[in-house]
Amino acid sequence: MYQNGYGRKKTTYPFYTCVTYPDRSIITSINDMSKYICELMKGYMGNGTILSKNSYKEIFTPQLKAENFIDRDTSEFGDYNIGIIMSFGPTGNFGHFSGDPGLFSVIYFDKEKKTSKYYITNTDADGKKSGKYHGQIVKLLDEYTEKLDKLSKVEK
Repeated sequence: MYQNGYGRKKTTYPFYTCVTYPDRSIITSINDMSKYICELMKGYMGNGTILSKNSYKEIFTPQLKAENFIDRDTSEFGDYNIGIIMSFGPTGNFGHFSGDPGLFSVIYFDKEKKTSKYYITNTDADGKKSGKYHGQIVKLLDEYTEKLDKLSKVEK
């Protein structure tokens, strides 16, 4: 899979493939990724069909204790704690943030609203600085989720 992305200073990176596949990258379609995210949400709510309830419980359990941290990221989308495949924010919401040069992707779960967000950008992640922008993206996605929810109720 060839990709073209951009660096922090709007510099175009050359085309490249995922040379470390399959050790850490998923090459998928939005349709299949949606199925994966839906299954994770079902598993979180105790209704998953692929893994046992205990396996889902382990996936959604923060693995580190306070003494494991020197400095915790307390921003809403920060790595406040780490699970097996998820990062946990200080709000208890969780997700997986990943990237390569010129790419960044997010799967984010909101426990209270029982919703998830998935988006991909063709720019680098830049630590705490980009966390602000990703927070803005998630807030926009929240607005559209609410609008779509209202529209679906009107159409029924």
